[in-house]
Amino acid sequence: MSEKPFTVQSYIDFINEKKLMGTKCKDCGNIDLPPKSICSKCFKDNVEWIEVEGKGKLATFSAIHVGTTLMNNKGYSMKKPYLFGTIDLDCGVSISSHIKGFDELNPEKIKFGTRLKANFEDGTETFVDRKGNASERPKVFLSFVPE
Repeated sequence: MSEKPFTVQSYIDFINEKKLMGTKCKDCGNIDLPPKSICSKCFKDNVEWIEVEGKGKLATFSAIHVGTTLMNNKGYSMKKPYLFGTIDLDCGVSISSHIKGFDELNPEKIKFGTRLKANFEDGTETFVDRKGNASERPKVFLSFVPE
């Protein structure tokens, strides 16, 4: 595991393995999520992979009515919004993610501080190669749901 480079692709690969991974500085103990090859606190490159427990509290959110093509293809629209927000994880870092398990049409009922946990969903994505050929491939999607 520690042999993987500290890149966005490695982070995505870990999500596809249903693991939420960040980097931890061996010098100051700071955790970065998404991972960084250089610590964002002390700026040293003495970091290692660490699996982050995906539990925390809802800090902020927005109900999104006009979303990305990916979310529109999943069925979200003006009449069926989705939630996207920030979760303050128990390990001391924050992550932005799709939030599920709430009534998106009544966001005023959602309480900040609600306990959430990481949710890994199996799905597919359309991949288009350099020649324009499209194919479906498996992908794991990260979201957060009430604990």
